[in-house]
Amino acid sequence: MSKPGTNPDSGDILPRLQNGMDSMTRAEVKIARRILAAPDDFVRASVRSAAADLGVSEPTILRFCRAVGCDGFKDLKFRLIQELALSQAMTDQSERATKAAGAVGNAGGAGTGATTASGLRGAVVAGASANSGDTYSQARRTQPGYSDCSSFVDKALHSAGIKPPGATWANTTNFRLAGDWRTIPASQAQPGDIAVSVGHMVLVTGAGGSSAIGQERTGVNVRTGSVASLFGSGTKYVYRTYRGYSSAGVIIGV
Repeated sequence: MSKPGTNPDSGDILPRLQNGMDSMTRAEVKIARRILAAPDDFVRASVRSAAADLGVSEPTILRFCRAVGCDGFKDLKFRLIQELALSQAMTDQSERATKAAGAVGNAGGAGTGATTASGLRGAVVAGASANSGDTYSQARRTQPGYSDCSSFVDKALHSAGIKPPGATWANTTNFRLAGDWRTIPASQAQPGDIAVSVGHMVLVTGAGGSSAIGQERTGVNVRTGSVASLFGSGTKYVYRTYRGYSSAGVIIGV
């Protein structure tokens, strides 16, 4: 491992932890194994909570950060977040983007009126279709096989190499306010766009919101149907499109 006080390494953190355990202390191995087992949980922890959870002291956590080539705890978490996002995007994109054209046509039975999408939009919808068997969970929302409404969309975006707005795991507020997403009329909504309210969101799979797919709630899980049916009557929502898509849209007020 790096000696404390040396400059941070530029290499990836997770492979370094996996390959460097033989040279770690017992406490360092304990920390490394926890990170490798649940990196998404670790990046949400504080120094105090991580130390308490692992049964080590806070200085031990900070020494570990320096030993693996980071400036401190925040730097370790930041680099893990970047690594997790890049890893997921690259893996999912290589596995799914090449199948997007064929997979989108089915879209996991995404409702009457589903529209075939291609390119970047198609890759996003294909990613959502691939995760249509997810179980609803907020506590495990970033783990394989689980999601809530926003992380379900996050996963679809990651699969196409698109970074969710504001964070590795963006929420409905991020999507409503993000500058790289713009609000459009329902008539301009296309596969790969989103429909989002204050507390819920779905991924559009059919033109004009004629079909969509989204994670619902405990006991219901992923649902498909029109955007209106997935939100229910009385819920106010807006359509937003990613500025990186090639299609044009009119910006209107939220």
